[in-house]
Amino acid sequence: MKKKELVKEIEKHLKLYEQYLKSLRKTKKTGTR
Repeated sequence: MKKKELVKEIEKHLKLYEQYLKSLRKTKKTGTR
């Protein structure tokens, strides 16, 4: 795997993880799942 491709993969996963964390925070604030 080339380094650029690897970086793209990591960035993609980081974005997904960020969205996941944001959604978690939202659920905590509202108190609903």
